[in-house]
Amino acid sequence: MVFDDSGFRLDERIVFYDRATESLSDQLSSTAFRGEWAGVRLVRITAQTIYWRDWMVDYPDLLALNVSACG
Repeated sequence: MVFDDSGFRLDERIVFYDRATESLSDQLSSTAFRGEWAGVRLVRITAQTIYWRDWMVDYPDLLALNVSACG
């Protein structure tokens, strides 16, 4: 699954678009309502928020993309 913002809104909520299946999913219910995944609820995966300085301590060999150098 590769998600994008579809550009559509459902009661002012974001509607996600899955490029691979052309499915549309509601942000609040996490359920697809159009496309191949219609009726399927997405599983929520927890994420961690971390400061960049702490990330660099944990991953000192990390190489990051310099967007300003991309032209």
